[in-house]
Amino acid sequence: MKAIISGGSGLVGTALTRQLLEKGHQVTHLSRSPGLPAVWKNGVKTPDVSVWDPAKGEIDTSVVKEADVIFNLAGASVSNRWTDAHKKAIYKSRRDSTRTLVNALPADSPKTFISASAIGIYADSQELVTEQTPPDSGFLADVVRMWEEEALKASQRGHRVACLRIGLVLSEKGGALERLLPIFKAGMGSPVGTGKHWQSWIHIEDLAAMFIYAAEQQLSGVYNAVAPHPVTNKAFSKSLAGALKKAFFMPNVPAFMLKLVFGEMSQIVLASNKVSAEKIVNEGFTFRFEEIDPAMRELVG
Repeated sequence: MKAIISGGSGLVGTALTRQLLEKGHQVTHLSRSPGLPAVWKNGVKTPDVSVWDPAKGEIDTSVVKEADVIFNLAGASVSNRWTDAHKKAIYKSRRDSTRTLVNALPADSPKTFISASAIGIYADSQELVTEQTPPDSGFLADVVRMWEEEALKASQRGHRVACLRIGLVLSEKGGALERLLPIFKAGMGSPVGTGKHWQSWIHIEDLAAMFIYAAEQQLSGVYNAVAPHPVTNKAFSKSLAGALKKAFFMPNVPAFMLKLVFGEMSQIVLASNKVSAEKIVNEGFTFRFEEIDPAMRELVG
């Protein structure tokens, strides 16, 4: 299988690239600079690179035409403070990259288009939500809704499209877990807010495998990319402390402090997202890490 990845050097893209190459697939990264990406470890071949400029809608259409599957992961991080300028970058980067890829898809050669999405499309809730749950309103939900709408336009041109709504990605090499590790290693970890809000998480290896599964099984539509067993923030924090064999006695970090430090972005860590994985499980996908404790032990134990 010939695969193209936008955002291939990011946290998810790196894991996806490694798994694809280990399975013998051919991988090309789309990059805004002509330099080669970092050499992959464990003797895995460095992927090819094709230069593009999504802000200008520029891409080598011949590379897209030769590919069997396109993985759309590009987009500015939502983990930086949401200034007006950065909110525009979050929105525009996803719109431009997705639109550029969809416009490059050939009309005479059906492709598989797998796009990242996010559970931020759902409203803050203590109840279990599914892919059928109506989207929320607000900045993050609006971004995700636009992101999926742009991706699903590829289906109107005869291509197979799947959108994976990604939850909290667990990896010691990036994301929220990497930021939490120094605090918890120092024995100062604690829940945030009430600690009762739900967090729908997924191990980085399961997420990369799910992208490949969606491509190989030719899935279409929207799927939640979360582990089958969400946990409360308190349970999540206790699991991390336990995996590190550290004490867990610090008082909760008040919600107002997070709002003062992070502003609007604090909703990412304070919102309650109890998200169902039933649809992807029913498609036959098997998780390596269904429960939080084994996932934490594998990553940081």
